[in-house]
Amino acid sequence: MADPLSIIIKAIKVKIALNRLSRLKENAVRLHMGLPPKTKWTEECYAGFMSSLRTACCEIFTPCCVLGKIKRPEVPDNCIKRIFFNGTYENDVFKNVLGFIFGVLVTIILYLIMVFQIKFTPLTSSLVCTFLGAVLTLGLAFTSQTRLMVLLMIPQFFTSKGRTFLLMYAVVLVMNHPVQNFNKNVLVMSDSSTCGQEMAFNQTKEVIEAAFSPMAGVINMINKLMDALKQFAALIRKAFTALQSAITEIAAVLGRALKWLGNIVNTCNEKMGQPYRRCNKAFETAFTRCKDALGIFGFICHVVKAVSYVCYICKITDLLCIIASWIKNVVVDKIVKPVKSAIFDIKMMFYFNVTINYHYEFNMTQSKSYTQVRKDIMNEVKERLGSFSEFMSVMTNVMLFTIIFVFIKAVLYRQKYLNSDKFDNYYLTFKVQEVDQRRKQMGKESIYPMTRKEKGKYVSSTSIKLVRSERSKMAKGIFMLFIAGCHAAFYLMSDYGLWWLLTMLKKHLMLKTNNTVPPHLKMHVQGRGAMADMYRAMISMFDPLAQAGVKLDTTPCLPTPYEPEWAVYDEIGCIYGLCLFLVIFEAYGLRLRHIVCGCFFPKREGERGVWLYNHMLKTRGGFLKFERRKIRQEYNSSCSKQKGSIKGKLAAKLVLNVY
Repeated sequence: MADPLSIIIKAIKVKIALNRLSRLKENAVRLHMGLPPKTKWTEECYAGFMSSLRTACCEIFTPCCVLGKIKRPEVPDNCIKRIFFNGTYENDVFKNVLGFIFGVLVTIILYLIMVFQIKFTPLTSSLVCTFLGAVLTLGLAFTSQTRLMVLLMIPQFFTSKGRTFLLMYAVVLVMNHPVQNFNKNVLVMSDSSTCGQEMAFNQTKEVIEAAFSPMAGVINMINKLMDALKQFAALIRKAFTALQSAITEIAAVLGRALKWLGNIVNTCNEKMGQPYRRCNKAFETAFTRCKDALGIFGFICHVVKAVSYVCYICKITDLLCIIASWIKNVVVDKIVKPVKSAIFDIKMMFYFNVTINYHYEFNMTQSKSYTQVRKDIMNEVKERLGSFSEFMSVMTNVMLFTIIFVFIKAVLYRQKYLNSDKFDNYYLTFKVQEVDQRRKQMGKESIYPMTRKEKGKYVSSTSIKLVRSERSKMAKGIFMLFIAGCHAAFYLMSDYGLWWLLTMLKKHLMLKTNNTVPPHLKMHVQGRGAMADMYRAMISMFDPLAQAGVKLDTTPCLPTPYEPEWAVYDEIGCIYGLCLFLVIFEAYGLRLRHIVCGCFFPKREGERGVWLYNHMLKTRGGFLKFERRKIRQEYNSSCSKQKGSIKGKLAAKLVLNVY
């Protein structure tokens, strides 16, 4: 079931259409009777306003060129008024000066765009602008054809080819600024990544050193303890050195005493042992002689051997020597040697050596240094991003060719306007309206009111309404501009997104730490001396082994991105906004071309208006209507005959759009 609101809307539309149809029928009858058509007051106000606006625009931009009747008022006497009066000397001088100034401004703007936007070298820009400046300034100042070309190039920017220049310029801006900034931020990101890897490597080394520091602390504490023990041993050594000196003196005295005793023993042995030796020797000599003398009776001599024991009575004197020798042996063996051995052992107690053997292995070898890895990454990134630079240079050259192409299009439009009646000739200008008024005065057939098909094909130059072809061009232009805008927006969002990401990383990853050893208990030993130093060194081994903390500073490796050039973003947005404006008002801008050409070639505009009027009459109706009109003209003596043929009507109907 249909919606009541939609039914009401349809009914209102049908009523409006019926009222319009009845009004058109009434106006057709009135025109057939030679009466003026009836119009509403709103239509009269709109027609009056548009006529006033059209007249004002024509007087400002194209004075006395597109009006139906050229009215040439008298030349004013005032010099200032003669400046704005066409055909006077003052007006010619004013146009020359104005053209020269406009040429200079265009040259300066072109130079600034080439140097600061397209990034051409100043020398190249100067050479190009010198040539173009000479052509523009002199041409705009003294030749009407140059003015025509410049004025025709301005509406050409409303076309797709003209908008291509602006879009190319926007692409060059995108490639020169956002894409280049994106490339720089990619390099910054790569640099930060490699720096982070290098920092991780260094922090790993520090962690390993921190893990190894307890062993190093133990070794250091042992070395300190050994130093303290050596100092203590040095002090004890000094004390025992003094004791050794005293004992050495005592040993020297004992040595002298023992030497004296030894001399006494030797002397005693020599003096006291001589009687016993003499007695014993006498008995041995007597025994030998007795045995030799008696021969077989030598056994009697053994009496002498037995009597020799009497000599032991003389041995009593050796007792004193034995006592002295015993005293010497006791002092040397029991006193001197043990004392020397004890002193040597005590001395050796203070000579010692401590050797610490430990083994630790950790392998952190790598094929390339982080500096080389960083350089390789940067080279690879630059190589991958080099295609953007090549594309940018291609876009710059294409943009220059686009300017040349716009100029060529303006030249071709001028040629086609002068040589082809069909080319861009569907505007109901003042010439067409003048012809229609003359035909009405003569009682001939008028092109008004136009059919629905003609209203969709022909339009007035100053009408807001768009014909079918203009609407299709607008839709196509908006779609293509949307595609180009998405392409540019992708690069802009990539540049902004990467900058925003790196900024957030820099903001949230900034970290500075210095982890020191926490507070702890410590024992103190008071007092001085060797024992106090020894105990102090031993207790210090219980202090924390890792004195240094772990330091971490991520600031050097944080990315510092390049901020996007917001002014360029605004400029790119303005360019795409201008392109959207050109797309929407493309039809109205292109209508200026035939107005400009009509201003410079008024005679040619009249010829094109007459052709369009005849063309509209030929294409109206079918074959039967054409024959009835022809028969009516033959038998209507009050009207002059209009020449026409079937061949001409077919040629008007079947138009080949080849210009």
